[in-house]
Amino acid sequence: MAEIPRYALALARTVVGGVTIEGDAIVVSAGPHGRGRPGCPVCGRRCECHDHGPTRRRGAMDLARSKCFLEYGPARVTCPEHGVRVERVPWARHGSRHTRDFEGWVACLAVRCCMSAVSRIARVEWHSVGGICGRVYDETGAQGGVGRFGGLRRIGIDETGCKKGHKYLTVVVDHG
Repeated sequence: MAEIPRYALALARTVVGGVTIEGDAIVVSAGPHGRGRPGCPVCGRRCECHDHGPTRRRGAMDLARSKCFLEYGPARVTCPEHGVRVERVPWARHGSRHTRDFEGWVACLAVRCCMSAVSRIARVEWHSVGGICGRVYDETGAQGGVGRFGGLRRIGIDETGCKKGHKYLTVVVDHG
């Protein structure tokens, strides 16, 4: 039974401990597969365990129209280079409150929709959408070796207002 949420949420290298239903939400208890020494979230180096933190919930993709959360109590590690940090987990980026798949989906929506529409569809705050897009872009840019403003030479910026003081639209264009 524990394999179903693992496959439905695409949780690679993860062990599912159990599934509970709380109100209209599904909560999946999970942990990294093969618990050895946990890794630093910044450099990935295997480090000594400092202590164990409280249980955290991360937003995941909805299952059958129900909100879904991943629950796990991560360890804090002592990295010689970065100090004490929360361990790296395979299903989420460092500093994120959501799973990788959820963030990828939100970033994909953000390419075609405005932030307020994305926030309604994904059931997150609109200011969270920008942080999610930044983390996804930083990770994909690091993989491709391209910086956020790589190749940018000339830009154009224009802003227009609607309903005097209430609605604004800012357009930024790469003239190159």
